Amino acid sequence: VEEGPAEGEVVLLLHGQPTWSYLYRKMIPPLAEAEHRVIAPDLIGMGRSDKPTSLTIHTLAQHVAWMKSFVEGLGLRDVTLFGQDWGSIIGLRLVGENPDLFARVMIANGDLPPMPAGVQLFTFPDRATATIDDDAPAMDFEGLKREMFESANPLEAFQRWITFALTSPHFTSSDVVAASTVSSLTPEELSAYDAPFPDVRYRAGPRTLPSMAAGIQGGNDRAWEELGRFEKPFLSVAGEQDGLLGTRAIQDRLTGHIPGAAGQPHERVEAHHFIQEDAGPLLADRLDRLIRRTPRA
Repeated sequence: VEEGPAEGEVVLLLHGQPTWSYLYRKMIPPLAEAEHRVIAPDLIGMGRSDKPTSLTIHTLAQHVAWMKSFVEGLGLRDVTLFGQDWGSIIGLRLVGENPDLFARVMIANGDLPPMPAGVQLFTFPDRATATIDDDAPAMDFEGLKREMFESANPLEAFQRWITFALTSPHFTSSDVVAASTVSSLTPEELSAYDAPFPDVRYRAGPRTLPSMAAGIQGGNDRAWEELGRFEKPFLSVAGEQDGLLGTRAIQDRLTGHIPGAAGQPHERVEAHHFIQEDAGPLLADRLDRLIRRTPRA
């Protein structure tokens, strides 16, 4: 999706797993009305983008390369990035490796997790041979919330999520979004999240993105180091109900490491993991304000 005037400030909105740019429908109109050039791509394997059927093609390095190709292909410069979930991981890696392409960054429920080379925090089903487990239990909304967002051990919870996403026959985008928002979605909205993934053949992306954590080992080091020198404006907004990526510890680690975060009005708001659903207009307002108070030289 691209909206707003071609000469406006470029705003790049990156979604995560298992959503697509439909997640930004509450943010795109007000940002375009504020005369920004708003671009919301669907990650490869998601939404209306191509959907390779191979379970092994989705790696973090590959998604960063695809997104860099997208940005360069459109000739985008002085980009203001907004990222959430895997959109933040892909986006921050891209910013760290290509800081000259970006003017500002806003992250909401996101991170660039460190994982030193040789350290593997998770075990991964073999994606080359992974099959759907027909005996896997159906997803329970409240159970998923407890596992992912209220667990005393988030690493164990994410381990279960990796396996569930890859092997469960009950995996649907609408279930995940509904279980990870404070607000209630209509049946039409839930159907829209599922529309790009009509059966398992189309779900390689949503199923395998969590296991991209296997390829992080050492891969984020250079980007993290460069972000430690990123003096352009950086704003963080986190959802209080997101115990996965919206924690105060993650927010403080990002804002304490990135110089451009100093003096910015970072916030914690009443929202869950899919903060765009719960607080979309507020996020659009904060992003517009960030752009207007930090004009490029």
